[in-house]
Amino acid sequence: MQAPASSSPASSSNAVSLRSERGRRAGLWIGLLTAAGLTASAQVVGARFEAARGAVQPPPELALFPNGPWVKPATLGRARLVADLVWLKAIQYYGQHRKTDRKYPYIESLFGTLTGLDPRFENAYVLGSLILSEDLGRFDAARALLEQGIAANPESWRLAFELGFLCYMRGPDQREAAELLRLAAGKPGAPDSISRLAAYAAQKSGDRGLAVALWREVYRQNPSEEIRRLAEQYLANLGATGEDPHSTTPVGTGETPEREVP
Repeated sequence: MQAPASSSPASSSNAVSLRSERGRRAGLWIGLLTAAGLTASAQVVGARFEAARGAVQPPPELALFPNGPWVKPATLGRARLVADLVWLKAIQYYGQHRKTDRKYPYIESLFGTLTGLDPRFENAYVLGSLILSEDLGRFDAARALLEQGIAANPESWRLAFELGFLCYMRGPDQREAAELLRLAAGKPGAPDSISRLAAYAAQKSGDRGLAVALWREVYRQNPSEEIRRLAEQYLANLGATGEDPHSTTPVGTGETPEREVP
């Protein structure tokens, strides 16, 4: 009686790869279905809330978007994947309203959900704080979001810089802003340009040249296209453009100081 042929190493490897691929696809579908479920539940809860208030119109697109400690467990271990999908939704929501009514009633809920799903998603804190401060004039809410990000990412020089930038541009205390920029400059990986900006912020307040330099730093140091577009728009409001890498003009003259890309 002939013994059954043993499986080859190649066939075993193929079987493992197949199982791995199936697991990856299953995880992707779980993430997509979870994100869809969160959006659907947002619409249902929002509809009930508006009905209880006696509203005539149906609730807008993201009424009461899910937020709270229950959201992350509901992703079934796919929180980062769902965070990526919520990030795309947040950008879409912001872009649509920026082109129309410039009202963002659910932006705080969106970014609250997003940062709750992935506390290390630095771009979420940066874009959320810029929208809250520059579009809505809500300095305290923008600061709270960045401080939440710094608490979750204490070594991040980017978030520390953004807090100093926010306080310089919108805060009541320029000395505090200079100190926050100085602290950002001491974080691991911070470019030398941050320490120069901190030193200059300690000497002058309300200076257009430094405002341009700070916005250009936001533009240079953020990989997110949405954040860079926003920085370009506010630079245009100051009569400036994106970074000129060949500039050698010192700060305080309306242009950025010479600085190298880290």
